[in-house]
Amino acid sequence: QTGAAGSSPAATARCVSLGPFARHAAAAKVASELRGAQLEAKERTAPVRPAIWYWVYLPGLDSAARIQGALTRLKRAGIYGAEPMTTTGGAAGISLGMFQARALARRQLVRARAKGFAARLAERLVAQPQYWLDLWIPDGSAASALSTLTAKAGGTFAARTCPA
Repeated sequence: QTGAAGSSPAATARCVSLGPFARHAAAAKVASELRGAQLEAKERTAPVRPAIWYWVYLPGLDSAARIQGALTRLKRAGIYGAEPMTTTGGAAGISLGMFQARALARRQLVRARAKGFAARLAERLVAQPQYWLDLWIPDGSAASALSTLTAKAGGTFAARTCPA
């Protein structure tokens, strides 16, 4: 008999963590499939080591009118996806994107500067959580259940023993 995650499992069951999932929606989809197989999973998040991302932005736009004007000019120049932003210090500006690859950030920086914008590049530490599903699986059916689940998800996650 399978116990719900978080409850006392039957003596012949073991707790298995499925993951990591980069997005909550992906974990929720697999949890829904598990419920269809009469397995109840408990979602948890685990922090990951922060990674360096590269941020391209236009600083120092101190009014809503200046921000709106810059957004209009960016769009006319063919630079899309720009978003107004406020930093923790209260200074306003426009974000031209966050990039995992420095080369992509440099390309956006060069493109914006070539169009006459005083864009800057900064490194930012970004920590995104990983999502895991913990569930109790009867020992006798664990291998086949996990194999079926991983196949359904396209092999995009691993199964591990639940953390203590």
